[in-house]
Amino acid sequence: MRAMLRRLLPLVLLTVPFSPMSADIIELKDGTIYLGTAVVENPTGITITSFGREETIPQSEILLLSKDLAALSSTEVEIRLPDRSVLKGKIRNYDEDIGLLLETYFGTITLPPRAIEVIQDPVRRTLFFGVPFQAGLTAGFQAPLADMADNFGGSFTLRANAEWNTGLLRGLYAGLEFGWLPLDYTTSTAVSYHLFDLTAYAMYRYLGTQLASGVLNRFIPFALLGGGVTYITVRDDRPAAPLEIRNEISPVLRVALGADARITSSLSVRAAGGLFAVIQSSLFATAYGELGLVFTP
Repeated sequence: MRAMLRRLLPLVLLTVPFSPMSADIIELKDGTIYLGTAVVENPTGITITSFGREETIPQSEILLLSKDLAALSSTEVEIRLPDRSVLKGKIRNYDEDIGLLLETYFGTITLPPRAIEVIQDPVRRTLFFGVPFQAGLTAGFQAPLADMADNFGGSFTLRANAEWNTGLLRGLYAGLEFGWLPLDYTTSTAVSYHLFDLTAYAMYRYLGTQLASGVLNRFIPFALLGGGVTYITVRDDRPAAPLEIRNEISPVLRVALGADARITSSLSVRAAGGLFAVIQSSLFATAYGELGLVFTP
């Protein structure tokens, strides 16, 4: 904390009086905030002089346009400085000549305009770009398809996953999942099958709902496609069985559609359904549905 204060001292003017704020406020859908003077406004965009720089912003990216500081009074913002350090606090005033009055945890400071690289609302930014990481647990039911249904019945499945925001494309995540699928071998109760799979997948989460009003912004639809391997263990307790236990590894494919419903900022409910296929001499596929919880640190 002391080191940060020493870096800020050349930028901080604690006794400069402010006049009431009259700057234009522009907040984008991704949480970026501009304070300054809008010099050109037309149906396609707005050009604003902000923090000593001129920016042209398309109308389609603008969430809020105001001259009233009250629009930001309750928002805790993050301000990135030229040395890449970040200050957190609430904006209390702004003057293009004096700077920005910021209420922080360690006091109220004034930052000259050119000392500000970018201002962002971190909550809005997360809604727009998605959380950086999440992990989940799901349970469900699977039903064998086609030829597989001749020898196997429906059974439950358990899965645990971890997902990372790739940052390559808005809504694009990479995931890793471990699953357990015990199969019901209907031909003989003396034979049991257990599948333990490890699957890597790409997931696209549609984050456009996060900008909607009402209850819709609590839902995030998604689609995923992945592949991996499964360890198959077979126990055969029939008297005539040549081997009591057999093990093998086979490739698998998985595809799913679903949605996460946000309950709190760190907890969501996931519902999904899809296909899970084991690739051997032929394709053995099951359809499944699952329900579970997703946790965000």
